[in-house]
Amino acid sequence: PPPTTSFHHRRRGEAAAAMARLLLTLFVLSLAFASIESRPTTTYHIQVTPSAKHEMTGRQIAQGESVVLGTDFSFDVELYNSKGKVTAGDFVLVFTVLDSSMVPLHTESLDGSDGPELAFQWKLERADFPSGKLGFKFEVQGDAIDYVVYDWSVNLVATELAFEGGRKKLGDALSVSMVPATFVDAVGDLSSEHAAMRKFFLDLNSAAGRRVHTVAGVPSGDKYTFDFSVLPRMDFIGDTIMSFRYESAEGLSYNVMLFDSATQEIFDDQHSMNFTASADLRMVNVQESPSSSTFKYGSVVGFKFQVKDLTSGKLVSSSKRSTVYMALNHNEGSARSFTSAEVAAKMENDFFVINWPVDPNAIRGDGSLSLSGRDADGNDLPILSEKGEPLSYKVNIGGDITFTSKTHSTSDDAVLESVFLVEFTPFCEGVALQGAHLTCSVMLGNVEVDRVPVVSDSQGSYAVSWTKPHSEVKAGSYRLVFYRDVDRRRAIEESDFKKRKLEREARLRGEEASVSSDDALTNVPSFYEMPLHHEKPFFANFLFLRTETLVAIATGAVFFLAFKSKADN
Repeated sequence: PPPTTSFHHRRRGEAAAAMARLLLTLFVLSLAFASIESRPTTTYHIQVTPSAKHEMTGRQIAQGESVVLGTDFSFDVELYNSKGKVTAGDFVLVFTVLDSSMVPLHTESLDGSDGPELAFQWKLERADFPSGKLGFKFEVQGDAIDYVVYDWSVNLVATELAFEGGRKKLGDALSVSMVPATFVDAVGDLSSEHAAMRKFFLDLNSAAGRRVHTVAGVPSGDKYTFDFSVLPRMDFIGDTIMSFRYESAEGLSYNVMLFDSATQEIFDDQHSMNFTASADLRMVNVQESPSSSTFKYGSVVGFKFQVKDLTSGKLVSSSKRSTVYMALNHNEGSARSFTSAEVAAKMENDFFVINWPVDPNAIRGDGSLSLSGRDADGNDLPILSEKGEPLSYKVNIGGDITFTSKTHSTSDDAVLESVFLVEFTPFCEGVALQGAHLTCSVMLGNVEVDRVPVVSDSQGSYAVSWTKPHSEVKAGSYRLVFYRDVDRRRAIEESDFKKRKLEREARLRGEEASVSSDDALTNVPSFYEMPLHHEKPFFANFLFLRTETLVAIATGAVFFLAFKSKADN
């Protein structure tokens, strides 16, 4: 046959096949819907009325409040389905008491086919479960669930402590173990049957209490073991205080106190479980360090090196709370120094890396760069060269700083307030200078009328802006004076030093140490100054007039214009 005839036969066959598939799909769907409709549609809803009453005092305790030993709980349960209230039927109502780890403390059930009274009672008679939420769960064969929750608080203690403190090296392996218990009048052991469901942690804290590391406990019977290593990190150097805590199923933490099993008393000193990691830090494998002692603003100071602990032989890394810092220091005389800039190193493939464009916070002139570590509390950790010498690099900071700027202030009556906006960028030899910490004083004559913060972006652009009602702003030539925060801080430190010196000298002479206070910020040099001229909006000059006066003036103006127009005609 001709090709066109073959094509039409093929199309008819494809259409017939598609129709057959559609019919098959509809048939399968009809069977599925029929199956769904034939399933039981019983869906229950549970309504619980709780009551909690302390046996001795008779005090009623509301849901969500804290309960204590001797509390009697009762729960009246009402069950509903699509047809209404259900008092009997083919169902099982299960009642479970859960602690904060979702460990079942008690379980019982009622068979609905017996037509029972749907009520439960339970008494809080033991304290062998951890603090947190005390939950009561009501369930009908997985179809409906309801909860009632109270709060439970008890002393959690760590008994049968086993640990070895003292001096450690970075990399040392340590093992700590304890048996958690509760303590009211006596120790109450937690059931070991569900130990895997309860989470206990050992926290490693700095001397000031900052958490450095956490170790999850591994249960074995009623004992939990915490194995860890003294990590070769800055925050592990020095004193580490260990403490336990329990974490509930909802993620809330509760302290676990150290308990002396020999004396059956809680430790007075909860910091007694500790160790000290000592280290001798050296700068090694130096790949980059300053090759010149002269730096201009905007030029980059670079370091790349590793830190090794000679005591353990391990390379030391940083952490979220501790790293190596580079500081720019200046000799202030009398064995004093002032730090004008400080930069934290970043970790890149086991190397500490510093790339610091000299910013405007750096004080001009001679200084020295030093490198040191910081522990988790911010205390200095000395780092020496491989030869055991202090890491210090003499430098000189210089370069002329120039500025570009633009200003704007409103003089438009359509705007309700006077708006001021100032933008500027400092440069040194064409490089925009980032990172300056500045404050702006707004001066009118010799009077400071406002002080505003300065914001900046990553491109070296700085801006200040503020608004005032027209009536509070005077027209005239303003002067914006920008101060470096570092200069203010330096002036305050210098002033405090002089005061302490004078007081000390007065005491040595046997005189009363009375030193008059002066304004330390009076002679602080400015970083940058710029003028700003402001014109007050015309109608703002009349804002002091009363509303009825303005109405009278406007009415008079209208009559005058009308009279003038008539006269002209």
